[in-house]
Amino acid sequence: MDVQLQLQCSLDYLLKNEEEFASKFYNRVFEKAPEVRLLFKKNMTSQGRLLTHMLGGIVYSMSRPDHLKMGLKLLGESHSRYGVRKEHYPIVLSSLLETIEEELGEMYSGQLLSAWEQALTIITSEMKKYA
Repeated sequence: MDVQLQLQCSLDYLLKNEEEFASKFYNRVFEKAPEVRLLFKKNMTSQGRLLTHMLGGIVYSMSRPDHLKMGLKLLGESHSRYGVRKEHYPIVLSSLLETIEEELGEMYSGQLLSAWEQALTIITSEMKKYA
């Protein structure tokens, strides 16, 4: 099964409870880098919705690489304006992967987690270019 299809198949399962997914993710980020909490001025529930919406959009945009690249450029630039720095990206990547691994539950396989790691590494690397 190709990576994009694996990610799409697992996305609904991962985000069955979007608020819980986002909360677990942000708690991990804040635990690893408490200073990052200051970057978040909005309500964290709204922020979580943005995160899960963007994650879904990115996964489904993978079939359109030019569209995805442009979107990641804009996302990277906006994150830079909010104060996100290059050193934050590995924290985000590891926190996302840990949250995904936990939320996959019965669906977990090394192959699926590897697919997520591969995709998220590409995504964060592309966004980091604009930090």
